[in-house]
Amino acid sequence: PPLDPKLPSPTDLGAVSIIVPTLNEAKRISPCLEGLTRQTYEVREITIVDSRSTDKTPELVKAAQETDPRFRLINDDPLPSD
Repeated sequence: PPLDPKLPSPTDLGAVSIIVPTLNEAKRISPCLEGLTRQTYEVREITIVDSRSTDKTPELVKAAQETDPRFRLINDDPLPSD
């Protein structure tokens, strides 16, 4: 019988890291996250660096984390006013 697919564990993953900077990208980030989940397992981690978005960007990234263990959300310092 065919084997059921299973999520990769961190030990199964490769050595490529992807970093995506975001700021209020809720309207556009879903296709980006979906595309990143389709990357092969040479991609070890996908780090989203959010600049304190005030929309639902962080929530969308957290939802992606639930289905792909490679996603990681980091909040950086707010951008300067100037």
